[in-house]
Amino acid sequence: MCKETNFRVILQIPKANLDANKKSMIITSEVAIEVTHRARGTQTVWTLEKLQHRIFLMREMYESRRDDGSLFKKVSSNMANDPFYEMEKSHTLLGVLTCSWNLSIIR
Repeated sequence: MCKETNFRVILQIPKANLDANKKSMIITSEVAIEVTHRARGTQTVWTLEKLQHRIFLMREMYESRRDDGSLFKKVSSNMANDPFYEMEKSHTLLGVLTCSWNLSIIR
């Protein structure tokens, strides 16, 4: 469908587990999908639930284009209705840094 989009399975630490005040040292990770839009030069991360919903919408788009003969043509569509396009910006949290400062005043 000429979307120039790549999907990659990644592991990420859930945001709830990146709390600097959390005492537990157990770090869990969850599966996520990294979506790279080559034409736009953007990258977002989807949850598995979001991917499942988007696959449903992608199938509908595929069937619609297959029926009207525009399957392999580059069609400009409304970005808001495009399941490959992400309207909101995605920010990836890399981690949490905990620092302690020991200030000594020398006189």
